[in-house]
Amino acid sequence: MRSLAVPIIAGLVAAGVYTAAPLAVWAAAAAAIVVMLGRRNLPADERRMLTILLAAAIAARVVFVLAVFMVNLPLHGDQWLGELGGDGAYGLSRGLRARDLLLGVPTNKYDSFVVTDIYGANAYNTFLTVLQTMLGPVPYSIRLLNGVLFVAGALTLFRLMRSAYGRLPAFAALAAVLFLPSFFVWSVSLLKEPLYFACTAMFLAAAAQSLGTAHMPRRIVAAALALAALALMEGVRHKTFAIGLIGWATGAVLVVVWSRPRRYLPVAIAGGVIAIALLTAPSVQRRAIAALEESAKIHAGHVFTLGHSYKLLDEGFYYHRQDPDSSTLTLTAEEAARYVLRALASFVATPLPWQAASARELVYVPEQVFWYLLVLLLPVGVAAGWRRDAAATAVLVGYLIPTSLIVALTNGNVGTLVRLRGMVMIIVVWVSALGGCVVLDALAARRADDFTGRPQHPQNALASLVRRALLEKIRPESAS
Repeated sequence: MRSLAVPIIAGLVAAGVYTAAPLAVWAAAAAAIVVMLGRRNLPADERRMLTILLAAAIAARVVFVLAVFMVNLPLHGDQWLGELGGDGAYGLSRGLRARDLLLGVPTNKYDSFVVTDIYGANAYNTFLTVLQTMLGPVPYSIRLLNGVLFVAGALTLFRLMRSAYGRLPAFAALAAVLFLPSFFVWSVSLLKEPLYFACTAMFLAAAAQSLGTAHMPRRIVAAALALAALALMEGVRHKTFAIGLIGWATGAVLVVVWSRPRRYLPVAIAGGVIAIALLTAPSVQRRAIAALEESAKIHAGHVFTLGHSYKLLDEGFYYHRQDPDSSTLTLTAEEAARYVLRALASFVATPLPWQAASARELVYVPEQVFWYLLVLLLPVGVAAGWRRDAAATAVLVGYLIPTSLIVALTNGNVGTLVRLRGMVMIIVVWVSALGGCVVLDALAARRADDFTGRPQHPQNALASLVRRALLEKIRPESAS
């Protein structure tokens, strides 16, 4: 009987856990599969390093969710949604209302209105509805599942960047993505960002494969996977299918045009001529300004939302609040040009560290400084990445350009900007990590040259510098 006691107790505990939180059990199983796939075919030393990194990331997220549970204990009850407000509470509430309607639980007209409202009609909220219909309320388990989706997206990009840029940049970027505070918090939130990030990572990996392989069947399969990921992205966040296609096409053009040095000058000349012709054509100018007016209306609407706002238009456009759908805002060519320049500058600089208007913004200052560093390293990473894997770099750059422009032109609220720019930042990290490694390697090589008096191979420079420093600590040179 003693030999049966342990498995019986373990079975009872497992049954109790599954009864209390079935989705958490499925999330744990999914995490095990994700870690196994992430470790597959890696050298032994890299598997150990990756296992430690992933174990720490998953454990930290579990502890965070448990801490949220403990803090919210006084609030628990039949009406508790696991969140005090915002999109997270709305998504869970919408799913529970739909569940009541499907199961025949007494409801009211407002429940029907919320469930059928066009606002919030996305694949993530539908996903929440299905989960809560099958398993009941999941205010904490969905945080764990979102954490698994986020880690899966990070591992997808890690595998892509490891093959494209090497293991050091890939591990550095993975550590930043897994533990950067803002990424960490929204990876275990009730928001749709973790699912969207996982879909984006799958799209970028498949799109890079479709442009980088010469094997036609693999190219076709990768293109099909990229389109499927784009369809999922469109379901989670509307109008992203077109953004992804534009980014994919931009990457393809970059690969074709810049793969041969002899094409550089003709393409640059042709691009300049076409740009001048377009800018001087009245019909093109009118269409461009009309598109900017639409984005400016969205921006102006964000300025009047609650929170810390910032302005991109001339001051006179903010005298009267107008809804974006009914706004009569119009721009001249000069006003449009100033608006675009301010949008690009604000996308990079906002919020400036000394402009912090709340405790949250003060806490975010170190991460904002890290964002500035990523922006500075991005050109270096793009140049180095192009030499190592042109297809992967072209896809990342092609995706970043339209995504950044849309976020820059339509936002006017600091909190919203930081949240949406995070989906750009989380891609920039991988390219800038390569740029950081290149810069450090160059500095180490220069330092090693100073030590030895002769040039060293860049791959050995950093190791030589560390080795010399250790020797000096162990066996310092004599005064003579």
